[in-house]
Amino acid sequence: MRQIADITAYSPDGKLALIVEVKKKAGTSVRWAAMMRRNLAAHGQFSEAPFFLLAVLDRFYFWKDKTSSLEPLEPDFVLEAEPILRPYIEKTGFEANGLAESSLELIIASWLSEIVQENGHDCFAPDSNWLWNSGFLDAIRGGKVEREYAV
Repeated sequence: MRQIADITAYSPDGKLALIVEVKKKAGTSVRWAAMMRRNLAAHGQFSEAPFFLLAVLDRFYFWKDKTSSLEPLEPDFVLEAEPILRPYIEKTGFEANGLAESSLELIIASWLSEIVQENGHDCFAPDSNWLWNSGFLDAIRGGKVEREYAV
């Protein structure tokens, strides 16, 4: 069964590396994120990928090598979204809360595309060690990003 992912990222050789679920929600917790990832996995909302990102307005929850697990596992990394999203949101002229979920998806896809294409370190937040420590940057560097793609 093919499922729709909000955003996907692929390695340079075309292998699925990342599935991203975007929710226009704020005030979430690690427990909420763990349950959301578990529910998505239980309902077959994403296929095998080495990385999964649950992106909400104020945080990015990132898992490595756990997409298929049906346990409510805590993310490997929790990132403050504001430093990552601010430059992109400022270009829209809107406040973060005023964005539609589809606009938030487009912003996150743009950020990921810059990382994939290595368009300088401007796309990296001050605390970007997770990109290297997780192996994520090496997995997607030179690959491609797609929005609303069947996986």
